[in-house]
Amino acid sequence: IAPARAAVAADVAAQVVALLDAGTQVVPRGGGLRVPLAPEHLAVLVRTNKQAELVQAQLLTAGVPVVLTGRSDVFATPAAAEWQLLLEALEQPHRSTRVRRFALGALIGQTAGQLLDDDSDQLSLRLRGWARVLEQRGVSALFEAVCLEQAVQPRLLATIGGDRLLTDLRHLTEALHEAALDGQLGLTALLGWLRQRRTDAGGEGAQERSRRLESDDDAVQVITIHTSKWLEFPVVLVPFAWDCWTPDAPDTVVFHDDADCRVRDVGGVGSPGWREHVQAHKQDEVDDELRLAYVAFTRAQGQLLLWWAGSSNTPTSPLHRLLLHDDPDGVPPRSVPVPSDDDALAVFRARAAVSDDGLRLELVPPPSAARFSAPPRPVPSMSRAVLSRGLDTSWRRTSYTALTSAAHAAPPALGSEPEVAEKQDEDDGQQPDDLVAASPPPDATVSSWDALPGGPSFGTLVHEVLEQLEDPQDDAAVAELVQERAARWSPDLDAPLLSEGLLAALRTPLGPLADDRPLRDLHRTDRLPELDFELPLAGGDDALPVEVLLADLVPLWREHVPTGLLSGYPDALAALEPAPLRGYLTGSIDAVLRVGSGATLRYLVVDYKTNRLGARGRPLTSWDYRPEAMEVAMVDAHYPLQALLYDVALHRFLRWRQSGYDPQVHLGGALYLFLRGMTGGPGGAGVFAWRPPSGLVTATSDLLAGLR
Repeated sequence: IAPARAAVAADVAAQVVALLDAGTQVVPRGGGLRVPLAPEHLAVLVRTNKQAELVQAQLLTAGVPVVLTGRSDVFATPAAAEWQLLLEALEQPHRSTRVRRFALGALIGQTAGQLLDDDSDQLSLRLRGWARVLEQRGVSALFEAVCLEQAVQPRLLATIGGDRLLTDLRHLTEALHEAALDGQLGLTALLGWLRQRRTDAGGEGAQERSRRLESDDDAVQVITIHTSKWLEFPVVLVPFAWDCWTPDAPDTVVFHDDADCRVRDVGGVGSPGWREHVQAHKQDEVDDELRLAYVAFTRAQGQLLLWWAGSSNTPTSPLHRLLLHDDPDGVPPRSVPVPSDDDALAVFRARAAVSDDGLRLELVPPPSAARFSAPPRPVPSMSRAVLSRGLDTSWRRTSYTALTSAAHAAPPALGSEPEVAEKQDEDDGQQPDDLVAASPPPDATVSSWDALPGGPSFGTLVHEVLEQLEDPQDDAAVAELVQERAARWSPDLDAPLLSEGLLAALRTPLGPLADDRPLRDLHRTDRLPELDFELPLAGGDDALPVEVLLADLVPLWREHVPTGLLSGYPDALAALEPAPLRGYLTGSIDAVLRVGSGATLRYLVVDYKTNRLGARGRPLTSWDYRPEAMEVAMVDAHYPLQALLYDVALHRFLRWRQSGYDPQVHLGGALYLFLRGMTGGPGGAGVFAWRPPSGLVTATSDLLAGLR
């Protein structure tokens, strides 16, 4: 088998060179005028990655540009072995065997003779320096340091297949760098990770392991038949349709039963029906090969080249079965005996004679040393690019934080929580005099959050706990998650005290909007945490010729909320910069809750706040989070604008996710949960509930879309 495969692969390269040198013209895949045949017009279709690599090596030797476009695991390549040699040498630079193996690899490129003459101690010193680079700056910096010091790129690109090896090395560099960051892996752990990936490479690789193209130049594509479906090429070469190996005694078999269901028999020899199942399995296998051959043979637009060779793998191969079975009008049998070369040649000549010149027969000649020389490319003329159009400086990606940044630049009267990557609380705020003058009533509950700190790490910790909490009714799970998150974000935090405060917040009824249910009673399937959104504003990428300003929300708000809760917010909104709303609005809703069912089904926007309200020097109580105090805090921090924008995002989400969507029914409003005031009892302390009129939400959505 091996000599036949090698001879066919060598002849593939010879045929490709002959075709490219013959001055043939073809119609490109996209149609149009004829053009000279170029490498990009040819595709070699194979069954396995090993066949692809065999053909690629022959084409590269013949000077033909070639790329592999089938799926293969980058951890199964020689580049992965090179990376392992480097990491092993870095791990133990004092061991001469590791250092010498690495020196003989592609990254150093020494020959055996040079290794005998060279002093390995110098390389050991360099390895120690590279180890410090890895420790301080990471895998990517290590690879760049090695490449610069050892001239890796020019040296590899000067060799046959060097661009392929360099592409795989860089791909692996990114994979190793990402693994080291995600897993906080040191050198030894990273080496173990790579070894395991190389061991697993024989299995089905994930998408990120699939090898990348080494070049975007015009090149012959070597591609697996599975990958070639729906593709066409002017010239297609199928070298190994004669080579089909099927094991005689498989461990398990897969076949279609009488009901046409695909079944696997794992019983083995001696189990009921095993012999029949093996035969059915083999029939399915060769039939599948026949279907794949049909795919391969129909990819050619102009010319199809096939190879045949007689071997022990030939009887069940699709090409052999099609050409040499006795009944050319029927389905070929599962296996066809291989005739002598003379008899096979006679059959092929007979078929060619009646093909009306559609089939031609050639014998594979002795190996040729012909090489392909690409025609010189014209040197492109270069000219300076000139920007001749005006820039739309009002187009941008914006957010609630950006829209209210000017208001938050000055120290607010109340502590606010900007929506940034880290959930950040500002310094404790001071409520206006008319809110703090009166002392808390005797029945006010002291908040267990009073002794807990603020700051970005604390805010992020709390949000992560609430986002990742699977079962809020499991007190032990809450405490465990708090302890785990605290170890990362705030090691000095009193985790049991935070657990106590969160459990109290989880027990606090959420008011009429949520049917007075607490968070702990809502199942995980009714809580959607961290709903990220990005909404087009006034056309998005294709901006509309309209100007939409943030100030346009003021009259809308006054129209739809003339009295009642937050009816005075337009005055604060009017004081913001009248920012243009063009481009995209981005944000992340802390949680969306689903409550009710049937005709009462509705969805609530939830935002968690860890702001500290109340007077300094006085214990924090539920009194500090009474409705009028929270309304002042909401307006001061422009949270009503945030709530409206989040409701718009939910409105657009539900339009294409909720059957029979009606904003008057399904938009349940917004809950701003001031966690420090949620002490577990009734009365609504810490829960600010607002259901904006659905007309305000839909009108705002239309305004942002540039439809008003």
